[in-house]
Amino acid sequence: MNNKILVSTGAYLGKVNNFDHSLIKKLSSRIYCDGYELMIYKMLYDDERSYSKTIVESGVNFHTVHLDKLLGDYLSRNKDGDKEFVLSCFEKNILLAKKIGVNKGVLHLWGGLPSDQNISVNIDFFDNLYNLAKSHSFLLMVENIPCNKSYNPFQHWETLYKEYGDKVRFTLDTRFIEFHGLWDYFYNADWLWQNNLIEHVHISDYKGNVNQWECLHKALPIGQGQIDFIRFLKHIVSKGYKNAITIECSARVDNRIDTDLLNHCIHYVRESIK
Repeated sequence: MNNKILVSTGAYLGKVNNFDHSLIKKLSSRIYCDGYELMIYKMLYDDERSYSKTIVESGVNFHTVHLDKLLGDYLSRNKDGDKEFVLSCFEKNILLAKKIGVNKGVLHLWGGLPSDQNISVNIDFFDNLYNLAKSHSFLLMVENIPCNKSYNPFQHWETLYKEYGDKVRFTLDTRFIEFHGLWDYFYNADWLWQNNLIEHVHISDYKGNVNQWECLHKALPIGQGQIDFIRFLKHIVSKGYKNAITIECSARVDNRIDTDLLNHCIHYVRESIK
């Protein structure tokens, strides 16, 4: 297999280091990945020029971006003005991605406390996002992020595919499958592979019960949770998955960044898919 193993910048940027994007360049020589997935934050809207400049000048090899998670939160609120705000911010995300040579990004189509409470609104609005992305030759990859109404993100994927067909591509996240206890569903979802819908994969571990929300945001390193990664990785190899795999495992340990931890996860996945 020739899958690129990427690292999300969100694995080490956070409140503990004040989202210091200069770390992207500083840490690049210590992280042995094939490239990066840029996690875009709301600071982009506060000072677009400075934010973009730091990222562009990092000089690292970006393959994908993770569009601002807040887009899904605002869309899900379903309040006056939110859709216009989402479209404006969404385009800024895409323009930043294009500046660093990236043509596809992970999208949270629902999220936050409202999550999928009004999912038909989110799904209807996807067409607006798709058309704007297409105008910039940019591919959207909708992630299976957690729900708090249906408790099955894959059902929303099915609805999206039935509604939009070939316009739809997906990002598969292991932690969120475990969180909702949906492995049986996933391993039997042949329609995903038959229609070539899995465009991207996110890797992190989870430890906790099904729908135990207080455990959700701990993107654990491989082996520190309960996911059977051997089975998962063998499965996607058997299905012929050849696209990139992003390590999202948090490397923020106390007040430092543990690059050895990231490298261990990178090595584990790389060896497992040979």
